[in-house]
Amino acid sequence: MKKSKKYGLVWEDKPEEVVEMCKEKMPVLKEIKDKEIITDPSKPINILIEGDNYHALSVLNYTHAGKIDVIYIDPPYNTGNKDFIFNDKYVDPEDSYRHSKWLSFMEKRLKLAKNLLKDTGVIFISIDDNEVAQLKLLMDNPDLFGENNFLATICWQSTDTLRNDAKHFSVNSEYILVYARNKSKCKIKGMIKGEKQKSYYKNYDNDPRGPYLLTPLHAKSGTQNSLYKYKFKNGQVWEAPPGTFPRFSKETLARLEREGRIWLDPKGIKVPQRKTYLSEVGERMPIWTFWRYEDFGSTRQSNQELSEILNKGIFSNPKPTKLIKIIIDLIIDKEGIILDFFAGSGTTAHAVLKLNKEDGGNRQFILCTNNESNICTDVCYPRIKKVIEGYKNLKGEWVEGLGGNLKYFRTDFVDAEPSDKNKIKIIEKEVVQ
Repeated sequence: MKKSKKYGLVWEDKPEEVVEMCKEKMPVLKEIKDKEIITDPSKPINILIEGDNYHALSVLNYTHAGKIDVIYIDPPYNTGNKDFIFNDKYVDPEDSYRHSKWLSFMEKRLKLAKNLLKDTGVIFISIDDNEVAQLKLLMDNPDLFGENNFLATICWQSTDTLRNDAKHFSVNSEYILVYARNKSKCKIKGMIKGEKQKSYYKNYDNDPRGPYLLTPLHAKSGTQNSLYKYKFKNGQVWEAPPGTFPRFSKETLARLEREGRIWLDPKGIKVPQRKTYLSEVGERMPIWTFWRYEDFGSTRQSNQELSEILNKGIFSNPKPTKLIKIIIDLIIDKEGIILDFFAGSGTTAHAVLKLNKEDGGNRQFILCTNNESNICTDVCYPRIKKVIEGYKNLKGEWVEGLGGNLKYFRTDFVDAEPSDKNKIKIIEKEVVQ
């Protein structure tokens, strides 16, 4: 009997102390009242959780299961440069189980995170070359999101300068993997057109319907049964070049011509083109998967942004607020919940507050981060507090606050059997309502 072969990702699962703790005790959230920020009681409450994100996600599985619209995370990239801690030790590049430890770490958290998404929800995961291949295979696993729910791999031009000390290549890009909870139910709104994109729409013949975009008719699409020649009313004949197929049938071309949607070069030199009117396509357009720093920000810009708020460079290469704002806006209108369980410097919170200020929205964020190197108490929380209440920048100028509300929680444990009944009882009493 022929032995069947299997395709997939195989790694050696590594026990994790924070996971084992949950088998004996029950994780809960305890509110730290003196860190509460309330500027408008009529507005939604945002949440910052200090503690291991596995414990935080375990609790959120009982308070927010199926309630999250967007998850964005920027996990450790596992570069070997003291960016990834497993069982209280940095994982170095010589560790033969480096990838297995990272995959064990990520899988456990992604399983919990999947349960939190709505059916229409989407997860965005930042990553670089070190683990992008492993992460893609992990996410394609049917037990996680599955390849049928894969939406895109975005290439983000994260660096806007040349790395002169690069040995082989000056790497200036990172990736963002995008998966839906249920691809058939999710909706990507598209990106708002900027002035650059709008400038592509012009009015070449004073058409009363306004500016339009021209698309040549000889694009390489269609079928072999499509018409190869068409004669327009002005006598101009269009014929598909050899090796290409017309995009439209004879009937479609006749209709477009009747509607005045065909642009013909008066000199008969250029290929006939179809008009697509700016007034018909709306303010949004399908978003491309190569994200230039000019449109989405760079790490240099985000470092400067954070320094302006905290007046010191105490966190390396946070993500740009502009980047996270666009990600959120692709999925959520003015209301919804955004989760970031690798919150770092708090860029996701800043992005949500900015969007709410700009359009009067009521989006909420839930942030989770440990306090390694005091990242939560000295960077994430102070940033959120200043952005809400206002602050002085590096020039000593006052920057008005964006407003908003925040409750601060810390993960804790109770000596109780970690049963579903006990978890629900304690959560209803102690934690997020």
